[in-house]
Amino acid sequence: MQGKVVSPLVVIGAGVARGTRVALTPDAGIFAGATLPTRVVRRRLEELAVLHPELTFTLDDEVLPSYGGVEGFARWLAGDCVRRAVHRQESADGVTVEVAIVWAQGGQPPTERSWVNGLQAEGDHVDGLRDALKPTEREGRVAVLRVVVPFAEYVGRTRRQLTSKGLRGRVAGVVRRALAEA
Repeated sequence: MQGKVVSPLVVIGAGVARGTRVALTPDAGIFAGATLPTRVVRRRLEELAVLHPELTFTLDDEVLPSYGGVEGFARWLAGDCVRRAVHRQESADGVTVEVAIVWAQGGQPPTERSWVNGLQAEGDHVDGLRDALKPTEREGRVAVLRVVVPFAEYVGRTRRQLTSKGLRGRVAGVVRRALAEA
């Protein structure tokens, strides 16, 4: 109701391994006649489930899979024939870089998924990932990259192309350390 409380907070008792449940209902006064396809909502919630595996997301009473986070999602994208996998997460100076790379059997083309502050984006962070990989390490590779930065810089308003300075080298360093430890 346009930011107004429609019912008081209700205490339902002590929690047992559960958190807060939030239900969203669009305000008919603002969104009258607007439709948002369920598939669009589902896709976004599935992304959020991967990025926040400690939370449970449901849509129409169906629990959406988190795949165990970034690493599990990379394994799921690669399929059954995983022959090598690396995973690493580093945080410094308010920047978090998490990468999971899985190599699958067969000659499938490289697959990449990347998010910056919870939004899908391409740009310098993906270039850093590619910089760290040798050409021989690209075939059959599935990479999932999650970056959190305090002040992300993008080209244009769509926030699809990241240009934050220094991020390319930082991501490349995280990937190289992950590969060195594998």
